[in-house]
Amino acid sequence: MTMDQNPQSILRRMAAVGRATIEAQTMTPARAIRLACSKGAEEQLDLPLRVLGVEDQKLDLEALCDGLPQDHLLMTLTGPGDGPGLVVADLQSLSAVTEVQTIGRVLPGPADNRAPTRIDAAMLEPLLNEILQRFGQELHDEAGIEWALGYRAGVVLESARLAGLVLEDVYYNVLRLTLDFGNGSKEGQMIIALPSQPAGAQDHGAETAKEQWQAGLQARVLQGEVALNAVLARVALPLSALTRLQPGDDIPIPISAVGGVRLEGPDRKVVSYARLGQLNGARAVRLQENRTVSYVADSDALEEMPLASGPMPAVNDMPAVAPPPIDIPASPLPDTSDLPGLDDLPAMDDLPELNIDTDQTSDLPDFPSLDDLPELADFPQIPD
Repeated sequence: MTMDQNPQSILRRMAAVGRATIEAQTMTPARAIRLACSKGAEEQLDLPLRVLGVEDQKLDLEALCDGLPQDHLLMTLTGPGDGPGLVVADLQSLSAVTEVQTIGRVLPGPADNRAPTRIDAAMLEPLLNEILQRFGQELHDEAGIEWALGYRAGVVLESARLAGLVLEDVYYNVLRLTLDFGNGSKEGQMIIALPSQPAGAQDHGAETAKEQWQAGLQARVLQGEVALNAVLARVALPLSALTRLQPGDDIPIPISAVGGVRLEGPDRKVVSYARLGQLNGARAVRLQENRTVSYVADSDALEEMPLASGPMPAVNDMPAVAPPPIDIPASPLPDTSDLPGLDDLPAMDDLPELNIDTDQTSDLPDFPSLDDLPELADFPQIPD
């Protein structure tokens, strides 16, 4: 009897086949994310996407933040619980997703090095939401996978340092993916980190610790620098005029802009209004308490515009302005010498005298009584 015919060897091979069958039927996070990426990219973008490798880890917040790259796109993931998740995508992944949506295919070769933008995040968001939804669906029937359900793309984080301030101090299930886009056209990296505890089960510590954390976060935010832009005016120019601009050219702006300077924060959000002036020989703006735009008399005031101060002058102190004289030409009267004089009218002395005899009018009948006349309706009101 050979070794292959040994009953124990046969039993071991049968047991191995059984274990492989059970493992194939069990849906693990690594297998679920492979299926979700392939099916999601095919359904959403008609993009061939293959997961070359999956590294499944469980890390605390400090270890997660220490391993975040600085030049990748970072975006939060909102879910059913209080704690957000995180997704990190490199430039090659972002370029592949953008190319397939703009030109219909993934260009072969690595993309040029550049910083990720919010446009990249907007292009990635539909595919990311589709992958996260399918990832939860693949694991829906498995036990203990509540952490993977109900997540969607959130907001972009400007730096990896902000991730430590936004994410909860809990353990995270981290999936590090190596992706193949367009059948070998580009190879990218992606990280998906989700809180490992089920929704609503995170222990945030005592109330005092939570208040201290909030106070620390507020202190850090208040120490940050915010850039404000003083916008005097925005002028629309045709492209032909824009290309002809040279140093020293004048760009006309409305004179009312001097009193209506806009202080704008990020995304052109108006923070306050101000008036343009001068302080110690330098341009300056004075904040206004209201949004009323003041005006100036002429454009020469732009060069030396003092800051307004003191009360307004009384109206009685203003000099009187005489109206300009009006020259009305005299019109000559018409010639009336040909009109006949009043003396030529005939005399009226021969008219007979009118005598009324009361005896002759006594036989006339009386007027009928007017008592039976109907009442008249009110007249309609005459408008002014």
